[in-house]
Amino acid sequence: MFWSQRPAFRILIWYIAGILAWNYFVGHLDLTPFLIWMGTGLSFLTYIFVIIGLNRHAFRWLTGLTFGLLFFFLGILVSSLQLSDQENPTPENAVYLARLVSDPGIGENVITATLEAYVADSSMKTEQSPLHIQGYFEKCSRTAELRYGDLITVKGSPVSVASPLNPEEFDYRNFLAMKNIHFSMYIDNSSWESLGVDPPNRWIAWAYQTRWKLLSLLKSSGLNKEEFAVAAAILLGNDDFMDATLRQNFVYAGAMHILCVSGLHVGIIFIIFNFLLGFLNKNGRLRILKAIILIVLVWIYASITGLSPSVLRAGLMVSIFILSQLTSWHKDNLNTLIASAVIILLFNPLLLFNIGFQLSYAAVSGILLLYQPIYHWLYFKNRAADVIWSITALSLSAQLATFPLAVYYFHFFPTWFWLTNLFTYPLSFAILTGGMAFIVFSWVPYLSQILGWCMAGLVYVLNYVVELVKFLPFPGITNLYLPFFEVVLVYLFIAILFGFILQNKWRLLLPTLLLTALLLLTETIQHWRHLQQQGLIVYQIRKHSVIQFVEGTRSHILADSVLARDLSAVSFTLQSSQAKWGLKPTGVKTDSSLSKVELTGFYQDGPYILAVNRRILLLDGNSSFVPISDRLPVDLVIVTGKPRIKPENLLKIVQTDTLVTDGSVPRYWKKQFSELVKNEDIRYIDTSIDGAFMVGIK
Repeated sequence: MFWSQRPAFRILIWYIAGILAWNYFVGHLDLTPFLIWMGTGLSFLTYIFVIIGLNRHAFRWLTGLTFGLLFFFLGILVSSLQLSDQENPTPENAVYLARLVSDPGIGENVITATLEAYVADSSMKTEQSPLHIQGYFEKCSRTAELRYGDLITVKGSPVSVASPLNPEEFDYRNFLAMKNIHFSMYIDNSSWESLGVDPPNRWIAWAYQTRWKLLSLLKSSGLNKEEFAVAAAILLGNDDFMDATLRQNFVYAGAMHILCVSGLHVGIIFIIFNFLLGFLNKNGRLRILKAIILIVLVWIYASITGLSPSVLRAGLMVSIFILSQLTSWHKDNLNTLIASAVIILLFNPLLLFNIGFQLSYAAVSGILLLYQPIYHWLYFKNRAADVIWSITALSLSAQLATFPLAVYYFHFFPTWFWLTNLFTYPLSFAILTGGMAFIVFSWVPYLSQILGWCMAGLVYVLNYVVELVKFLPFPGITNLYLPFFEVVLVYLFIAILFGFILQNKWRLLLPTLLLTALLLLTETIQHWRHLQQQGLIVYQIRKHSVIQFVEGTRSHILADSVLARDLSAVSFTLQSSQAKWGLKPTGVKTDSSLSKVELTGFYQDGPYILAVNRRILLLDGNSSFVPISDRLPVDLVIVTGKPRIKPENLLKIVQTDTLVTDGSVPRYWKKQFSELVKNEDIRYIDTSIDGAFMVGIK
């Protein structure tokens, strides 16, 4: 039943297998494009031959296999066409003719935009292949006017995007590579000049221009800074104006999804205009006209909001639904969802690795598969209670389907999501409706003011609700960790458990129990490893120092005076590794503090440390040394900040085989230390180049 009603599922599985094969295996082989095209062509010819020559029921398995292999090779082919190899070095301090191919994002200190750049000579003639560069423009009034499609000349030196230098740190290099961006460049205000406007896509240029006009309109509606930031995110999909505190409030409330334009937003657009265009239901031709108008309106809104993966998914699903109303197509929402994924990945297979794409499809799949079963667990005669339970069931179904991925990526689970969604869902619906009414009637003098006040009031209530969550007990569970293997196990467990509960198939009880036992076993092994671990990590934090000593699930952190007061500035760098190692929250001390710690294997006396069965000398700006007759033998020297000892005098004081400098050491000091060890049998680690230094922990 599942296979026959949802043929798109077979296509999706084989096609995704091809994308994964390219990304993790085939793409690393030295294959010519001709071989890839030939493999795809042969699979197509084989499929045609099987259909024509062996079109018998006994060979239906062979038909299915060749059909699947066709989409497998198609996944490899499309992936190979999407990815470009731009790892070759670029000229230093060259002049580039560049075009903005993304709408600029407004950051706290810079404005970011993707550039399609060509190396140009003095006569502005360009070479052949473009470079895709992530540009970071100095924030000023001139760069604030940059828009999608602007042509500029840039003088500078693009650099390859750096790989992550800390354990479990977000791989920004791979994130950009999945967008075919391999270089980055900081561009100050004097390094670029405008040449005009030439957008690569006129429709996208119009959509972005319209969004900027609507953002200006929202600013004039009387919203304060926080209200405008939330309204811009909910209505137009632009979250650049949200500060870290406001964003964290929505994370803890489990309400970040309402800030991402998705099916809820596109659905409201469809419902409103489907109602307004109801007079076109009189005959077949008018219904076709209505369907065309609805599809156009849906994609206009999707384009204005930025065509994110969730918007693409929602737009395709609604479009397929509109077309199905004109035909006798069998309407299966899950097959429609799967078909939309196939279409999106055919155009851009790299979106498979996009977190938003994965979470969006997981959430909608959960709603389609789990909402009805969960909703029917309880029955309420009272209408209000039934509505409350319906919203709760919706939240539970979406959360069940997304929490393994959310824990895998973000290591956090919002405990009060079921309560906050009772308020955030209706409020977001009201804000969307009111905001769209404000935009439509913004030209009407008094009505626009009233609608603006109403929208401001609704956003204020929404912000107040999500802010209250952090005052509730246990607002969220942090430091959660699921390796990918366990993510797969959890999804299998949820699927089999619901199959057992809903279909009463006792044969599913044994797989459910086996998966439960396997999950418990993997968690037990992981916890045992946490209790046995012992290690040292010298992190790479630019202009700062963070050194962590680990013993079991406890740790002791030494940091510079700035981070010792507030480690949240680098929490994004440390979060994933702390979750992986199962470490409990710990206090932070400065390098010179002589504080008692809970680690039994850690001893510190000024700059001298005994930890991880190693004798460590910590060189910073607080300790002075004088040469002695016998050099002090140590296993490791860690240099932070600006040490008071000159590099050339170091080996007169200590005898060591490993020297580490972290991100707080100035570059000229690192150069001297590097020269110092060249003629010595000493291993030198510069964390800004070699990455974090780790001992005894993985």
